[in-house]
Amino acid sequence: MIDSPGDNLLAEFASVVDAVQCGVAVQKELQTRNADLPENRRMQFRIGINLGDVIEEQDRIYGDGVNIAARLESCADPGGICVSKTAFDHIETKLPLGYEYLGEKEVKNIAKPVGAYRVLMEPRVTVAGAKDKKHSIPLWGRRGFLVGAAAVFIVIIV
Repeated sequence: MIDSPGDNLLAEFASVVDAVQCGVAVQKELQTRNADLPENRRMQFRIGINLGDVIEEQDRIYGDGVNIAARLESCADPGGICVSKTAFDHIETKLPLGYEYLGEKEVKNIAKPVGAYRVLMEPRVTVAGAKDKKHSIPLWGRRGFLVGAAAVFIVIIV
């Protein structure tokens, strides 16, 4: 964990696979805990995950890598996870999850649109009408390469 500004949590991971696995575990644990609570007492988080360069200064990180993750959080449903296309390209064959392409999103303070995917958190799910069939579900036969960059995710309480 790097920082917790306001109602956010900023964490850095050694790999984007670790970040997504953590995000899924958090969301599933919250679903379990929320099941026994009345609706007005439930906590739901939105998680945005990006793979990108960050600037490290003392105990802080910042830069486009962090900014994109923060903006993707708002694209996630309450209780959901949204990942950038960059992150998706590294996890699609490594995790047994379904994904839905959300399109190119215009996000604040980022010059180019950011490709976004919803993580469906259930294995091998395809969504009708997904724009890019190749990216709808993981391709299990391919081998990937290790990610050396930092993955960043942000959680915001709704």
